[in-house]
Amino acid sequence: QLLQTAQAFVVGLSGGPREGEILSQSQACLVESRGGMSVLGRTYKLEFLEQGTVRDWPAPELTVICVAQQVRLANLAQGVAKAFGFDNDGQQLWVMMPNKNVANAGKPLNSFEYGFKKLLNTFGLQPLLSGPSSREKNLHSHRLCKTTGRLVGLTLANAVHVLMDLFGHQDPEMTVAYL
Repeated sequence: QLLQTAQAFVVGLSGGPREGEILSQSQACLVESRGGMSVLGRTYKLEFLEQGTVRDWPAPELTVICVAQQVRLANLAQGVAKAFGFDNDGQQLWVMMPNKNVANAGKPLNSFEYGFKKLLNTFGLQPLLSGPSSREKNLHSHRLCKTTGRLVGLTLANAVHVLMDLFGHQDPEMTVAYL
């Protein structure tokens, strides 16, 4: 589970997708695009369809490596379940890992919350997260989105327009809060 969460951390930081957008990614989510590689998923922000809308996020080299490793890890988890007689052959990229309850191995994951907490504790990073609220003291996908926004804001002159595209915002006012 720790490896999967670390890979989700990279995917979340590289493009700023929300948790549901990351969890919507399939094992076939890596695609070539005009600017290099992209990761396909579904966005639900500003969409009024229950199934969301397919969109892509840029995939730097490290993200491509992490997604490729995650495909192998998801297949491994599904293989463990199959070895015990459970048919968990979905195409989800982010899946439950084998544990005492092997029947769930390979089924779609529904949250990174526990994994992000474990990641912080394992690497002793919890003291680095501070803030007045408990949300600011935890690692979550929206925090990764904000970090991406701040880094882009510090490095690019046209940051608002880049972030609007990256985050799928339609209004610059939505984006300014991330800078």
